Amino acid sequence: LTASHESNPYPFCMVGYELKNTLTENGSVARGCCQMDANGIEFKFDGMFRTREDIKDFDLCTIFYNTLQNAIEACEKVEGTKKLISVKVKNIGDKLGISVVNDTILKKLPDSGVLYTTKSDKVNHGLGTKNVKEVVNRYEGIYDNSIEDGRFVVDIII
Repeated sequence: LTASHESNPYPFCMVGYELKNTLTENGSVARGCCQMDANGIEFKFDGMFRTREDIKDFDLCTIFYNTLQNAIEACEKVEGTKKLISVKVKNIGDKLGISVVNDTILKKLPDSGVLYTTKSDKVNHGLGTKNVKEVVNRYEGIYDNSIEDGRFVVDIII
C-alpha cells in the first residue's frame, strides 16, 4: 500500500500486485480508506515486498481487506479522537510478513482465543478472520493475534 497524489481518487494501492476492482469506487480497499478518513482514524503503512507469484492476488486481497475492515470496526468503538491503524509488511527470507495493529476496547483475548462478531447478523458476519486464517493455512503460514497495550495485533507470515 502506498500513498499517492491528492488528485488520485484512490490514494492507496498495493505495490507489485494488481488488485482488480478493489481500487474502484465500488472497491473494498478504497472504501476502507475512506472509512478511516471519515472516522478520524490515522492510517500508517510501512514496508514493501517483492511480487510473489505463488500467492494469488485474491488471497492477498482477502488478507488485507479483512484485517483492515476488522481494524476499522475496532477503532470505531474506541472513544476519543486519537485512533490508529498501522500496517507493516516485509520480506522474511522467502516469506511475506504482515503485521496489522489497531486500537481496541478489548483488554484481553477470550480464553478460547476465538473472537466472535458483535454484530446482530451472525450468519453474514464474523467470517473475515476465518477467511484470513484459511488463506494463511493454504500457504502453510502462521497467523497469530494478541492484545498489547490497548492495541489488537495481527501477525501473519505466508
